[in-house]
Amino acid sequence: MEVRSEMFKDRRMTPLKEAIFWTEFVLRQDDTSALKPMILEQPWNVRTSIDVYVTFFLLVTISPLILIYGILRLFRMSK
Repeated sequence: MEVRSEMFKDRRMTPLKEAIFWTEFVLRQDDTSALKPMILEQPWNVRTSIDVYVTFFLLVTISPLILIYGILRLFRMSK
């Protein structure tokens, strides 16, 4: 903890001075569109990761069905 405490205290500016710097920085700029989060530009399906959830759902549901189908075909072939 002492090492981390020293790392935290080893700063160029105090948190208050840093907050003042960034506030003044934003006020000096004419165009602050570069400071907007990129998530505002992304479509809803990327923001919600719906494609990842759908892919995972399909893998979880279809894989066992394919496995069961293959096992049933093996049993039918052996008869």
